[in-house]
Amino acid sequence: MIPKLNLTNFYLTDYGEYTDIVDTRSDTTIRFDIIDTVFLRCIDGKQTITEIHQSMQKVVTTDIPKYLLWRALGVLSDIGLLELKGMALGGRSENLS
Repeated sequence: MIPKLNLTNFYLTDYGEYTDIVDTRSDTTIRFDIIDTVFLRCIDGKQTITEIHQSMQKVVTTDIPKYLLWRALGVLSDIGLLELKGMALGGRSENLS
């Protein structure tokens, strides 16, 4: 599965330690913490979830539990900010347990 951001109805403001995601349709804001912010920075539409996790591990000095990636993917998918190439989110074809 390869995630890609769909910014059609959103804009992101990266404050370094957190990111605000604003839905321009409803003018609602979701705040992502530092780990989710690093995850957002790594989504380029080319890397699989496993590759994103590996990229994140190079940036963050602490171990990143893989369930946090799935949580972030779920939130991004639920709000419509995420496009997925490959298997549907619920399928989880990659081994990230």
